[in-house]
Amino acid sequence: HEIGGKLAQVASTLVAFLNPELVLIGGGVLERAPGLVAWLQTEIPARSPQVSRRCLSVKQGVLGSSAGIIGSVTLR
Repeated sequence: HEIGGKLAQVASTLVAFLNPELVLIGGGVLERAPGLVAWLQTEIPARSPQVSRRCLSVKQGVLGSSAGIIGSVTLR
């Protein structure tokens, strides 16, 4: 959970500054870390300021390992 903890800390810091309604977690790395998304769905709000987490939703992306390829194509 060391890397997951660092990811949760960075994400919660961004939540504090940007106050998003959605944190979308995805990519091929999650395929190798079962349970990470569920853990982050608890940890990110827990580490975020209360005012920032009122409307916050943490979800897993649906593109999986194709996310980078699809994202680069849409930037063209």
